This record gives sequence, C-alpha cells and structure tokens, in this order.
Amino acid sequence: MKNPEKSRLVLERMERDRGLVRNWPRLMAERDPDWLEHWHNLTMHVLAKTDNLPRKVKELMLIVADAVTFYDFGVRVHTKGALAAGATEAELIETLEVASIVNPHGLTSMIEIVLEEVKAFETSRTK
Repeated sequence: MKNPEKSRLVLERMERDRGLVRNWPRLMAERDPDWLEHWHNLTMHVLAKTDNLPRKVKELMLIVADAVTFYDFGVRVHTKGALAAGATEAELIETLEVASIVNPHGLTSMIEIVLEEVKAFETSRTK
C-alpha cells in the first residue's frame, strides 16, 4: 500500500458522502489513493456541489446512462438517490422510457430493479 493513511481517509470520506464503498475503490485506494480522491472529488462536485440542475435531475440522468449500458448496480444506486431527492415512481418509469429510445433493453432489463427500489423506499418510509 502506497499511503495507508491517505487510503483510509479517502475511503472514509467516500463512505460518508456516498453511503457505501464497493470493492473496486478499496483496491484503487491501496494502489493510487490520489487518483481515487480526484475521481471522488469530481463526482461529488458534479452531483452535490453545483446546483444548476437539481439533484433529482442529475440522478435521473445517471439512471439513463446506466440503464443503456446495463449497469444494474448504478441504476440501483441512482434510483435510491433520485427517490431521496424527491423523484416519483412515474418519473423513474419515464426515465427508463427515455433510456429505451437509445436502447430498448435499458427499460426491459432495469424496470424490475427500479420497482424493487421504489418498494423498498416506500416500505422504509412507513416504518
């Protein structure tokens, strides 16, 4: 590990900012924590620091990008983010419909994931 302290700090910040850290950032933190920190800063700048577009719109845009590339983990994460930012089930479905213009299977392969996350979100709000 190049810089264990830097790696730890970057991963802690990612966990705090994103709510989770997958395995690949852990691997990158061991090998190039500076790159990981720059990547995280860029991502968080676009998602959380700038406000020309509402967070909900950004999350919906990311769902489209992830759906057309069949990145189910990203669809799941950004569906959660969109719901937290106030998106409705109807907006999420329409987002997948937009994705289907570019790639019809973006809708067909991701609709179940989106509906699972909507149900989980609604369940968590009623508890």
